[in-house]
Amino acid sequence: MALDQDALHQAWTEGILDWKLRPHQRTIYNFVADIDQPAEVTGALKIFAKCARRFGKTFTVLLHLNELAQRYPGIRMRYAAPTEKSLKSYVKPNMRVILNDCPTDLRPKFRMQESLYLWPNGAELWLAGTDKEHAEKLRGPGTDLGVLDEAGSMQNLKYVLNDILLPSTMDTDGRLVIISSPPKTPGHDFTLLCAEAEAVGTLLVQTVWQNSWLTARPEKLQEYIEASGGLDSTTWKREYECQDVVDETIAVIGEASSKDIMDVVVAEVERPAHFHSLTAMDPGFSPSHTGILFGYIDFLKGYLVIEDEIDMLRMRTDIMAERIKSKEETLGFGLATSRNKHMRWSDIDPRLLLDLDAMHHMSFAATSKDNLPAMVNHARVLMSQKRIRIHPRCKSLIAQLKAVTWNEAKSGFDFSTQFGHYDVVSAFIYMTRNADWQSNPFPNMPDGVNSFSHIIPTEMIRAKKGNEGLLAHLFKVKDRAMVKLRHGRF
Repeated sequence: MALDQDALHQAWTEGILDWKLRPHQRTIYNFVADIDQPAEVTGALKIFAKCARRFGKTFTVLLHLNELAQRYPGIRMRYAAPTEKSLKSYVKPNMRVILNDCPTDLRPKFRMQESLYLWPNGAELWLAGTDKEHAEKLRGPGTDLGVLDEAGSMQNLKYVLNDILLPSTMDTDGRLVIISSPPKTPGHDFTLLCAEAEAVGTLLVQTVWQNSWLTARPEKLQEYIEASGGLDSTTWKREYECQDVVDETIAVIGEASSKDIMDVVVAEVERPAHFHSLTAMDPGFSPSHTGILFGYIDFLKGYLVIEDEIDMLRMRTDIMAERIKSKEETLGFGLATSRNKHMRWSDIDPRLLLDLDAMHHMSFAATSKDNLPAMVNHARVLMSQKRIRIHPRCKSLIAQLKAVTWNEAKSGFDFSTQFGHYDVVSAFIYMTRNADWQSNPFPNMPDGVNSFSHIIPTEMIRAKKGNEGLLAHLFKVKDRAMVKLRHGRF
């Protein structure tokens, strides 16, 4: 839409710039409404938008900020990006495009040292990255409108949102706009915040299929599909369809992203009559969590069952011991008999393990952590073979399996402000590594069979020989010959 110079000057003076938008961008534009005339979300303090790549979300939001700057002299706006570099790579270039036809008498000046756009009418737009200590530059006098762009890439999203920007809106009745494409892992704060916003109606989702400019160009759309790795790739699902999936290149348990696998793995199953119960723990305090899992091996069906979990921050040793004992008693794991052995494993924390043993009569064996990738791979194979069953109430484990990612060096799990160091996943890894898959929990005698109800050969109740003794008795095999029979030498 081209305007003559008089009409252009009038449009800028009145702050009417929506004619610069493509049709599909109007949904975001309407969602991020005027601060004094909210549209779809009336009076909401924080609104969230999850948008596909190449949608023009940054352009749309910055254009609206320019409108507000012209309409409301002295308005104070703050704009946060993931890093200082990102301000140069996509924020400032978008501002140059928007201001390209702005009349000189209305054009803002950019103060490099302060990272501030200042309009002739006193309107302000402060820019800051959120890496390192740069986010602190967003502090200051009241904020009428704050924007967190590409929030899914911010390492300290909750801090910037709740500790820096939110308090600055208190005296102004200001609003905050949090906008991004989905992060590389659902363990990011942005995913959780969007889920909360969706529940109260303050979330807008715009996928590639709402991008009419792109869908009207099938060849261009196909080019993006192929460049992303295809419709089934995590890149396409995350960046263009706004699905909360973990990046497959950094996923620790990639199988947890498979609906086919998880539909089988997450299930409530009937417990067998006999089993060896298991407790696995990865202790932490803060910011790491303490993750504890309770399960058993189903010997007949050949899979590991995880029945319950504990996921806590700042857990004292006495509280930890009390909760473990209570959970094991509730599950019936506390009684160690000849039919049901109970084993516990933990990450290596000598002082904690000593305290649990000496003060609370609770013994944990220290798990080996010599080869984390091998331990993870063993768990992944079990997942891919669907030899794991997880009770649906283990919500932390299920969520963390889907979200856990490697750190940059791939030497350990990355840190998540939501899940810590994925300590429940670590407990899962310890349990799969240490579980005794070979030991038979079933007794020689079936349930209900005893010497009062049945005639039982002596050899069957001799613990030293068991079934071997029965075979030797039936076939009159001598002890020396029995050794050959056991090793297949006949």
